[in-house]
Amino acid sequence: MRRAGGRISVRRLVTRFGLALALAWIATVVVLVHAQPAPGATDPAALAAAVAVAFRAHDAHRLEHLLATPSPDAAAALLAACGVAVVRAQGSDRLELLTADGRSCGTVPIAQHHNRWYIDPWTAPLR
Repeated sequence: MRRAGGRISVRRLVTRFGLALALAWIATVVVLVHAQPAPGATDPAALAAAVAVAFRAHDAHRLEHLLATPSPDAAAALLAACGVAVVRAQGSDRLELLTADGRSCGTVPIAQHHNRWYIDPWTAPLR
């Protein structure tokens, strides 16, 4: 490890630094992936609340994570459909979208996949 003059080999130092950097990178990616919230919601009421938050913030990215098949285009189209202020669960198969003055803007179908609830963007989006 040390040369005759007492110096550490540059090659070994760079190798160790590179290895430490690679391990730090892997650990960071694992922590970030693990910290991501699960897509969808735990029940229709929680899905309605999450959809309402996404609509109020006009956040297509947040809404996209609530779709059964994430699609930026479907999320943007759903946001553009009407100015939603309130979202209510209608049983276990639909969410009703209401405007700020209480008028119904339509309903969107919801579905359960692997114990998580999602908006199903491929059936008729608003009725």
